[in-house]
Amino acid sequence: MEGTHKFNRGDWLVNEDGICQVLGAQDYVVEQFFAYEFSDKKLGDVYDRKLVCKQLCGFEPKPRKARFIKVYSSIYCEPINDEYLALMQLIKVKFPDQFKKFETIKLKKPLYAGLDFSLRVNPDKKEDIVAGIDDLLSNNIKSMDFDTVENMLFENIDGIETARLANQHIDRLCTNVLVTLYYDVLGACNNTYCFSYGTARSVYCAQE
Repeated sequence: MEGTHKFNRGDWLVNEDGICQVLGAQDYVVEQFFAYEFSDKKLGDVYDRKLVCKQLCGFEPKPRKARFIKVYSSIYCEPINDEYLALMQLIKVKFPDQFKKFETIKLKKPLYAGLDFSLRVNPDKKEDIVAGIDDLLSNNIKSMDFDTVENMLFENIDGIETARLANQHIDRLCTNVLVTLYYDVLGACNNTYCFSYGTARSVYCAQE
C-alpha cells in the first residue's frame, strides 16, 4: 500500500480541492482485469484506498456554499498540517453556523463511481447491440464481480468482436462502444470491485 495514506472515517485531510473530512474509506486490491497497469504489484495487493469526503473549504478562510461530497484517491491526499488546521479553526470561529451544518453532513446513500471499458462490435448492427448491452447492464447487475459481469455480457450479446471486456491491447481507433460499470465506492466485496449497474453508448469510430 505504498504511496497511500491510511485515512479513516472522521479524519481531516488536504487535497487539490482544499480541506476535507473523511466520511468513509475503502481499500481496493489489484484484480486480474487491470493487473497490467500495476506491474510492481501482485494480485490481491492493495493499490488504493478510496475516500468519500465532504469538503469544508478551498484554500481561503470561508466555507463552501454547497455541500460537496466527492470521491478521492488517498494517493493524492495529505494529512492536515498546522497551516490548514489553523484555517479550519478560523472558519469554525468566523462561520459557526455553517461549520455546525457541515458537521451534520452524513452519507445517506451509496456514492457510485464508474470504470470505463472499450468494445468493438459489429458496425452493421451497432445500434441494436448497444441497446442490448445497455438494457442488460442496466437491469441485471446486482452486486457482481467483474468476471461475472463479463461472462454475462458475452453469453447474452451477439456481435461483440472484442475478445474481452477489459482488453488492454485493443486498438482505440477500432473502439465503437464505451461500456461503463458503476460500483458503490464503499461497498467493495473483499476489497474488490462490486458492480451495481452499467451503461453502454456508441462512440465515433473513424474506421466505420
